[in-house]
Amino acid sequence: MAPLRIRLELLRKLHAIDPTNIGWADDLRLFERKRLAEIEKEASAAENAGELSKLERLANEIQESEWTESPPDALVASIRTSLKGIRLKRHREATRELLNKADAAFREKDKEAAREPLELIATNLAKDPKALDDSKLRIYHEIRNWLEALEAAAEADRLYRDQLILLDRGLDDRIGIRKLEPIYESIRRMERPISEQLEKRYLRYRAESSESDSRKFKLRIGAALIALFSIAGALGTVSMTNSWKRRVNEAELAIGQLLASENVDGAEKEIERLETESPWIAHDPIIAARKTEVAKARAEEERRKETFEMTFAGFNAAFDQRNKTGALNDVDALDFVRKLLNDAKLLMDGNLAKLDDERTRLSTLMTELTEIESKLQIKANEAFLEEIAPVEQALRELNPAIANEDALDKIRRMLQKLDALLRNAEQVEAPVKQGAGPLKVKLEQARDSMIERIKANREFGEIVKTVGDSKKFRAALQAYVNRNQGKADAIAIQGMIDRQGGFWEPLEAMTAMQRKFASLDVANLSKLKGNDANALHSVWGQLKTALPWHPSFSDLNGKPLEDPWIERMVRAIAVRSEANNDQSPTERIVGKEGLGHPAFIDTAYLAVMPLDKNNVEFMAYYLVKKPQQNQVNQAAIQGIRYEDLQLSKTVQTKVLNNQIAFGKFDNFESPVRKIATPLRRNGLRVAIGFEWESRALEFISQVRDDDKIDALAKYYLLRQIVQAAVDGSPILATVLKDYRVKLLEAGVANPLNFVDPHSTDARNAFGRIRNFRLFNNADFVASLQKELKDLPRPDTGSIFYPAAVVNPNLDGLIPIAGDSSIGDGDLHYLDTSGPRPQFVPIGKKQGAQLDFEKKILEKRVPMEILWVGVRK
Repeated sequence: MAPLRIRLELLRKLHAIDPTNIGWADDLRLFERKRLAEIEKEASAAENAGELSKLERLANEIQESEWTESPPDALVASIRTSLKGIRLKRHREATRELLNKADAAFREKDKEAAREPLELIATNLAKDPKALDDSKLRIYHEIRNWLEALEAAAEADRLYRDQLILLDRGLDDRIGIRKLEPIYESIRRMERPISEQLEKRYLRYRAESSESDSRKFKLRIGAALIALFSIAGALGTVSMTNSWKRRVNEAELAIGQLLASENVDGAEKEIERLETESPWIAHDPIIAARKTEVAKARAEEERRKETFEMTFAGFNAAFDQRNKTGALNDVDALDFVRKLLNDAKLLMDGNLAKLDDERTRLSTLMTELTEIESKLQIKANEAFLEEIAPVEQALRELNPAIANEDALDKIRRMLQKLDALLRNAEQVEAPVKQGAGPLKVKLEQARDSMIERIKANREFGEIVKTVGDSKKFRAALQAYVNRNQGKADAIAIQGMIDRQGGFWEPLEAMTAMQRKFASLDVANLSKLKGNDANALHSVWGQLKTALPWHPSFSDLNGKPLEDPWIERMVRAIAVRSEANNDQSPTERIVGKEGLGHPAFIDTAYLAVMPLDKNNVEFMAYYLVKKPQQNQVNQAAIQGIRYEDLQLSKTVQTKVLNNQIAFGKFDNFESPVRKIATPLRRNGLRVAIGFEWESRALEFISQVRDDDKIDALAKYYLLRQIVQAAVDGSPILATVLKDYRVKLLEAGVANPLNFVDPHSTDARNAFGRIRNFRLFNNADFVASLQKELKDLPRPDTGSIFYPAAVVNPNLDGLIPIAGDSSIGDGDLHYLDTSGPRPQFVPIGKKQGAQLDFEKKILEKRVPMEILWVGVRK
């Protein structure tokens, strides 16, 4: 099983995906408590083992993880204390290691190797004065004093050499005894040797320069000394005689007072004065005892001074190091400044800083540190306020109308950022941090409210998906009302059901009818089959009947729905398909619908019969019945005799197969071959139920161009086919209008009355037919295309689609048709307060954007469906 830490991270991700899942929320809190207990044990073990990296990882996990409940302060403080203790321990170990290096260099007398460790030790001691115990500290001072002594000796050597050079050059240049004498005396005070030659030169030069003056000066000095000694001897004798004891007591009292006031310098000066002025008092046993006390006080004072200087030097070194790098300008230096200031205050309040100079220097450092602390504190406060300002701004910019996962995630990120700022705001003043408390409360309230709204919106969004199926929609709304009895949104939904529920189902049916006709491709209308054409014709009738009821009736200015062209077209296709439902493809043209004459009711095929076997030009054309299966050798030919001009009789004639001439056509089930087979196969079979108009023109052109058909029969067939095509399509009635008139105006009698091609009437008819100008198929195709292009579309008014559901209690609206698939248009609400329902305009839909006047809805009800009206 994966570690608890890994499982907890996975559970946090699952909870972030669905924050409303109560089960995950409970599991998350339980896992966090177990993990915190586990962290406490791991931290204790890491502290005992001195595992700094593990403690740091645990501290980071506590600080950076998103906890539903803040970790216990005691645990956080314990881990911080452990971290501080281990770091301090390692810091002191590093300091001792540096001391070992310095000690090794000291033993090797390598001052260069000792210098760097000593400097690092001084820096570490400034941060932690207890980094070395007393024994190690004495070793450190011993090595440091040794190094300082070496450096002081080197400096003295350099000064000694410089002074020798100056003396030698001065003698060469004879610059005067007054300038050379201080140089010579300084070399003598150094207690360093002067070469014999150089000293002789100097003495000779001095003797030469002031031999006579020196003798006079010595005589005057001698006389003065004799007089002075005489006076002093006299005074001394009197003083020693009269006030020996008083002088000793006064001197002892003065020295005691100076020691009591810790003025060691004053006590030493007093003793020096006594030794100079009154050596006999200075050697008194009482004063001698005081001298011992002064010497002891001096030793203690030197140790105090040395300790103070070392501590103060550590302060300065740490301060200067930070100051040079500019680190004191960063807020992160605030802890360092506060610690250094606190250490300086302790030094000032203790017994280590006694001299005015020491206290002045310390006070100056404390003043500077206080100013830096104040500036850094202001900077830390301002930085904290600047960092929480974007959180405050983001909270103000939250759109209360938006409740989704992105908005919730944004609030959570703001809370995480604020928690991290508060955890890391140790340097920020308490009143400033307390100002962020109300902000956190607002964010938590916004988060909780957002979760509730997302949950409600999600539940309501599932209901909205049923819009379009009025029964499911109403059932889903009612179920929501039943689950949320008494809530504001449930009450609003119940009100909407009561007001509008009765209109949803008929409105849905009406919209379906409108959409069916609105999506109609009029140019391809004749592709419909019979059942579809009948259904469409029925819908058209329903639409006309329902329109006066429909809320969008006013959209057509109160006029009833009229489109006679569309109605005729649909009716023609429906009647055509219904009448020929059980007939063969050929019979749809040349049967009852196509020919319509009693003489040809039962005929189906064209047959040709030679009148003269020796001359194929003399042919007679007959319409023949379809052969029966058992009539293998003969076909029934129906003809009309010349004398039967009134067409009142028909004659059945049996013709043997060998009497019938056949063209090169494909075989049929009977011996009769039909001349019209290619026409039927290529034209009619494809035409029925598909592209009626274009196929009808194609069939007419095939009949026209067939040179095997007699001119009269062709003329007759053309008239009949044109009539059938026109009856089946109002479009062709327009396209073939002029051509049909020309056929009728040709004045040719029924061609079957002229079976005998040698008759006069037949010949006259042949002449008229030959002179008849047949149509140009390309012209008719172009006319057909133009008619199809210019066909009007049915106008069914605006089709209304549900676009959104407005729910002010959920701070917004839930889109139903927020995309552009249904088109753009005016937004409406359904007003059912009058005698007839009406759609009232309220705004616009543009793409996914819904803009409407909210105040209008606020005056009505707290729950509405918005509808977009689109004209198709």
